[in-house]
Amino acid sequence: MTEMSRGTLNRRVAEFREHHPIGTHSYGHHLVQIIPDVPCEPRDLVDALKAALDERDALFDLQWRRSREADKLWQAAHPDRADVWPDLGELLGWLMSRMVTDELREAAKEAADTLAQLAVGVEKRAEAEVAERPGALVSPVVQILAGALRTKADRITRALEG
Repeated sequence: MTEMSRGTLNRRVAEFREHHPIGTHSYGHHLVQIIPDVPCEPRDLVDALKAALDERDALFDLQWRRSREADKLWQAAHPDRADVWPDLGELLGWLMSRMVTDELREAAKEAADTLAQLAVGVEKRAEAEVAERPGALVSPVVQILAGALRTKADRITRALEG
């Protein structure tokens, strides 16, 4: 069945009823005028309508289950309001903010890991230079850079844990 807005369908049905009052014509073959792609044979029409109802019922059941799952997640995150069922707008807003928060948390974890790896890399490079030149010291700039990288990585990690 092609997609059609409810308003368009209602308008077409009203126009059809105006031109074809009940009892004067067989509705079966005239339904093609209202809804494109509807079979003309009554048995085919019944089968098509049953299939459409089954599809709608399956979609409704899926939406109902997912909505209840989301409600339970919301309630678990709001223990002080565990007996409250949020309205759909509040629920969707909360789920979207949670998704953004999860993405930001993952990005921050990756940044902390990268900073820690950079700190290790800077320290290893400095150690390699010292090993190549006996008596050389690690540059204070390198020590400060490695320390700053490690500090930032640690601060991000602590913030994620807290």
